[in-house]
Amino acid sequence: MLNIIQTQGLSILISILVLIFGVKYMNKTIAKSDKTLELLNKSVKDNSDTNVKILVILDKLSDKLVKEYADENSLRDFVIVKWLELSVKFRHTITMYLVKNNIKENIDTIKSELEDLVDDNSYSISNFFKNRANEYNRKQIQDLLESGFDEMNRTTFKVLDNIVKLDKCSNHLVRIRNLESALKKIENNILDKIDKLNF
Repeated sequence: MLNIIQTQGLSILISILVLIFGVKYMNKTIAKSDKTLELLNKSVKDNSDTNVKILVILDKLSDKLVKEYADENSLRDFVIVKWLELSVKFRHTITMYLVKNNIKENIDTIKSELEDLVDDNSYSISNFFKNRANEYNRKQIQDLLESGFDEMNRTTFKVLDNIVKLDKCSNHLVRIRNLESALKKIENNILDKIDKLNF
């Protein structure tokens, strides 16, 4: 553990630990029904797979994290790690909102908080790449990742609006599962686009 802190930086380690413990906490504390539990287990599995990807990339980037510079390949890896970190956080937040809230009563608040989360992600991206990429590359990265979060928000808002129109809880859970799949697809599409970035 001390080696990870020394070579990779405390903030990345804390982010990973928060993700891991957040997923474990989510799995333990939310089990309202069998279908909800099934949804959360799928989310935990997806997040665990993502955490493994992040750790593998962080291992490759250990020197670059300390020195705070990035060549083309390292910059691409940094972008992947940042995207996975923020998109897992985003998907987890949406899942928690959908499971813990009365969507019909709180839809405006939920939408507002998701918009704030996108703004926070934008700031986090900008701040993270400030010393790791030149202005041209930062703009490419910022535009791509922000477009991913905007697409996630639009998709989520459509599902929320549809949930408000529904009366049956079972359809509500089906829509949540479909949303999880749609958000994961957006996450993977952005990963494909990251591989095609021209640094």
